[in-house]
Amino acid sequence: MPLPVVVSSSFGAAGLSSQKKHKPLVFVCCYNSFDDLAHQPRGTMARKYSILIYQVDLSDGRMTCVSNIGTHLRNPAFIRKHPTKNVFWVCTESITDAGEVHAFEFNPETGATKSLGHQSAEGTSTCYLTLDKDERNLLLVNYWDSTVGTMPVSSDGVLSPLAHLYEPPRESKISSERAGGRAHSENDAETAKLRQAHPHTHSIVLDPMYGRLAFAPDLGMDIIRQFVYTDDRRLHAVGSVPAGLKHSGPLGPRYIEFHLHDHRTAYVVNELASSISVFNFNITIARELMDTPPEQLDSKKDRQCLELIQTISTIPEAFPVSMNTCGRIAMHPSGRWVLASNRGHDSIAIFQTHSSQHFMLSASSLFHTRGETPRHYQFDKSGEFLFVANQDTDNVSVFRFNQATGTAEFTSHSYKVKSPNFVQVITPNVSGQYFDMSRL
Repeated sequence: MPLPVVVSSSFGAAGLSSQKKHKPLVFVCCYNSFDDLAHQPRGTMARKYSILIYQVDLSDGRMTCVSNIGTHLRNPAFIRKHPTKNVFWVCTESITDAGEVHAFEFNPETGATKSLGHQSAEGTSTCYLTLDKDERNLLLVNYWDSTVGTMPVSSDGVLSPLAHLYEPPRESKISSERAGGRAHSENDAETAKLRQAHPHTHSIVLDPMYGRLAFAPDLGMDIIRQFVYTDDRRLHAVGSVPAGLKHSGPLGPRYIEFHLHDHRTAYVVNELASSISVFNFNITIARELMDTPPEQLDSKKDRQCLELIQTISTIPEAFPVSMNTCGRIAMHPSGRWVLASNRGHDSIAIFQTHSSQHFMLSASSLFHTRGETPRHYQFDKSGEFLFVANQDTDNVSVFRFNQATGTAEFTSHSYKVKSPNFVQVITPNVSGQYFDMSRL
């Protein structure tokens, strides 16, 4: 009598891969349409996928590709994960068409994704997403036209149309055509001038204390815009803060991060100056602005919540600023170290924070990223492994981070990924239900 045929699950699903369940997942966004980007990548255009999804072995940092998202996503640029659900949102980047924000559910065992729909960002080159404290709205940034908006989110992560959009004052209308084919790492005087011909807001974060003050670095204007975020989902502009000491050239503020544990310190990476500005968050002024009725905020435009206390370079003293631009700034989960990536010098600079000095920084170490143009990087939840997207050499490299010394060592793991521009490491939620691709 013949034996019955047993159909087993594939790798990454239940069954054979049960020992792999709920490993961290690494999502890597890839550029797949170069013609409508603000800056010209030097790598290879991804023609068969837009996002690659890997599982991570935490014993050595080794990654295994388990899933992907197809090319219907044009230039995915930023991912924000829901803090308690196996859901993430991703925005798309184009200077010719309005960006989109897509919602996805993912299977924590297999990495497979299911679309939950999308909405228009109503602006061009959408590049940043922040979830508010109530987990009810996304705050988004459209880099090319410098608009910022709010988009409602349901309890399941489904998006609703944009609720509010702020447009900054500008002297002239921005073109939908890129001025030349300049790469992300180029920073000569002409390129810097073009990048600062118009407002270009690059990111937006909410203060970690109250979740009511929003700060949005504007690369084009060398300022950090201040907003009061109100219950009606509106962002009320209330002045701005200079991004640093502007004495030797443009700054180009790109990202802002608050200290993970001491919420009174904020760090801004200046893309064009290859520097970090450290700010003190003035709680008294913050409360004053939050307590002011929205219709009276115009009278408070000179009240600045951020006070500059330090500026420090991200590159060696003798290396030309004209050959480098900064990418990301991020803090190690311990709160002891701040990292900034250098595109051109092709390195990541590591700084130690000092609690006795308002968490100001001192240079600790610098390491090569084993590729060119490290646009983005991310720690795993433990802070032991660092995943770096080298955009212009089409690879993602994995480093082991020494939390005691603030140094990074290459694990020898490097993965061929076409034009990687963003890395998100997600530890899946294991308590809730999730969809089964075999039933779709």
